[in-house]
Amino acid sequence: MSEKSIAEALQDTFQALETYENADVVINDWSILNRSFLCAPFIHIETAGEFEARKDTYNDQTTWNIPVTLLVRYKNNEDAYNDFRKYRQEILNTMNTDGNRSAGLNAVTIDIIYSDGGIDGVFNKEVQNPEYAIPDLIAQRMIFVAEEF
Repeated sequence: MSEKSIAEALQDTFQALETYENADVVINDWSILNRSFLCAPFIHIETAGEFEARKDTYNDQTTWNIPVTLLVRYKNNEDAYNDFRKYRQEILNTMNTDGNRSAGLNAVTIDIIYSDGGIDGVFNKEVQNPEYAIPDLIAQRMIFVAEEF
């Protein structure tokens, strides 16, 4: 088992949802932001920045904190945040379904999913003063704590 296998299993899980096309769920590919925002929502899965590997007695155990960012098209405040809530809940409901806490893998569990900050705006590259601009997308980074044993 590897971190890469876990990230790919998460990608497969999210791509199987009706909400997403295969190209909408990527691993380590921020060029997804070059796509039309009309195609959103998107999910971006990153390489874990934090991990812990242990060997207690006879068992190996590695915990990966895998960042997963949900990006949703901004139309107006009400619609964008309502859509965001709906898509985030879909992710959580999917992961809370029997079998998905393993992301379809043996010897893996996704023990915890938590937000890694608030919901932020994502702006076009040309925006000079984002505090006065309307975002193209809104996004939140979540951490999926995956334990492999």
